Amino acid sequence: YYVITKRVNGKTSLRTAFRVTMAGQYFNSITPFAAGGQPFQVYYLMKDGIPVGRCANIIMVKSVLFEICVFVISVVSFIFSAGILNRIIGKFTMFFIIGVTINLSVIAFFGLFLLNKNAARKVVDWGFNLLGKLRIIKDLDKYRKRKEDELEGFRGGSELILSDRCVIVKASFYQILNLLLQYAIPWFMLVSMEGNRKYFFEIIASQAVLREVTAYVPSPGASGGAEGIGYFFFRNFFVASPIVSVILIWRIFTYYLNLVIGGISLVFIRSKDKKESIIIEHGKAA
Repeated sequence: YYVITKRVNGKTSLRTAFRVTMAGQYFNSITPFAAGGQPFQVYYLMKDGIPVGRCANIIMVKSVLFEICVFVISVVSFIFSAGILNRIIGKFTMFFIIGVTINLSVIAFFGLFLLNKNAARKVVDWGFNLLGKLRIIKDLDKYRKRKEDELEGFRGGSELILSDRCVIVKASFYQILNLLLQYAIPWFMLVSMEGNRKYFFEIIASQAVLREVTAYVPSPGASGGAEGIGYFFFRNFFVASPIVSVILIWRIFTYYLNLVIGGISLVFIRSKDKKESIIIEHGKAA
């Protein structure tokens, strides 16, 4: 977020990037389809003085890069391990095709908004309406008058970020590193619980496909779907450990910690903001 926001807006802070990240982690974890994070991410970007059109652009670019990186990792790891995966996991290729199809559909959906001005207008309208319903923006009519300016900001931000290959490569590197660390968690669990150092690429591929298939399960944190499909995958790697325990530990690392750390971080940030606003008000009064 820091790399993308700095390029689109010209300046930002690591604190804002941290806020935006924590908001996404927390609110995506507690809402169906992981759809609650983006409005709050826009809110925290706006608090840093960034116009809402550019905020929408930043979130959209990050979403596209995220989905592309998920796709690249799943395809590359599948190429290296397709034979073994199809042997130890029944119908794995079917899961892979389903996951990649969903992933490409989402990429096309987000890409449409980045490249099409009319679609971008709908995004900004949707963002204004949602922020108004959530009472994050109180005077909705006042902001609607600035819609065209925000649309120009959205379009300008898209042209800026898409023309800068260095920023795209840098942001993609960080995103791929982040995803690989997440996907490798079951492998580290396998090493620590059973001493088995095999199946690194196979676990990476299975985690990528698992993420693609369960990302849009209509329950907070993909609850139910992630555990069910995770059981189908993990039982083929963990042969000496209780699978229920494996899934529980895996979900603690990949889901419940998002809730705990994300929630604590946002509470701390909010309380710090209140203290700063009080200090500013006292300074003005003095």
